[in-house]
Amino acid sequence: MAIKTYLKTDTSYFSKNFKVSEFKCKCGKYCSEIKVDEKLVEYLQKIRDHFAVPIAINSAYRCKTHNKNVGGSTNSRHMKGEAADIVVKGIAPKEVAQYAESLGILGIGLYETAKDGYFVHVDTRTTKSFWYGQACEPRSTFSDAAPEDSKEPSQTTIYRVQVGAYSVKANADKMAAELKNKGYSVMVVKGEV
Repeated sequence: MAIKTYLKTDTSYFSKNFKVSEFKCKCGKYCSEIKVDEKLVEYLQKIRDHFAVPIAINSAYRCKTHNKNVGGSTNSRHMKGEAADIVVKGIAPKEVAQYAESLGILGIGLYETAKDGYFVHVDTRTTKSFWYGQACEPRSTFSDAAPEDSKEPSQTTIYRVQVGAYSVKANADKMAAELKNKGYSVMVVKGEV
């Protein structure tokens, strides 16, 4: 497999369910290309086929400027086109991480709390590196529960930023889609007034 470069405007499919454009940098202005490792697309298609539901790619390729702006590692695999942060519709991140591990994927980060953002990072590295949450706590496997010291205490203080409240779900979905297109992690939560 190889890393290939595409134009940011490319809307062709390179697998049954994934378009090149889904992997583009979310900067919106600093770059004109997309780098994608073919092995990454193969992994994502296997995950998609297994769960038989859509996969949202929150972040894949990142240009150097965008990677810096979002606080990415200076050696981020996202900048090489070797990584994607994904959400599998209706599937718990832990279950996605467990399946990714069963496929032999060696780069997996599990983010399964409100604090961490509810997604799974997968990449194409060739040496094993598993971690849990924004604190990047090392893991040897995802086949068991999260380490006790990484679980959120019951009295944890969290801060939420709400950008809108809608009585029509379609309006909430539209706002969520606009924010996702700008690179933000988004949740639509149903509640009562």
